[in-house]
Amino acid sequence: MKKYIALCLVLAMAATLFAGCGAKKTATLEGTPAEIIEKIYAQKSVEFAPMTLTPDDPDYGSMWDWNYYTGLADGSKVKEAAVSEPMIGSIAFSLVVLRVNNAADAKTVAQEMKDNINTRKWMCVEAGDLQVAGFGDVVMLIMVDSASGMTAQSFVDAFQKVVGAELEFVI
Repeated sequence: MKKYIALCLVLAMAATLFAGCGAKKTATLEGTPAEIIEKIYAQKSVEFAPMTLTPDDPDYGSMWDWNYYTGLADGSKVKEAAVSEPMIGSIAFSLVVLRVNNAADAKTVAQEMKDNINTRKWMCVEAGDLQVAGFGDVVMLIMVDSASGMTAQSFVDAFQKVVGAELEFVI
């Protein structure tokens, strides 16, 4: 009888283990894009004063231009967005975080961003280092001047720390 009970317990534990392994984990990242940017800066600091803009900001929203900040023609696939750039100076640096309406569109939106962002949008400087990464419905674009001592990869690494899991894509 003891062997039968022990066998039942082992089978029950095995079934629980397999059920847990088979469940698909949903990739989510909490916070608004502006909050995610702050979390990235907590992992990877910058030596300039950044300014974060969002399309719905009452003070700065009128300055928002989808193509200028994200490389996207419009924001039709985007639920929320924020961009962080230096307040003063000709520093080629832009950190963009957006949340897409549908996580299935994240990689397509990311590729459009990478293909269309203007790396020479600043006077006299150019961002020569560009990467776009994603996790769930969140896409991050980082572009920096290669001569600045910063690398796009260091911000991708910081984003991965914020996510706390393997990124779904880096392009």
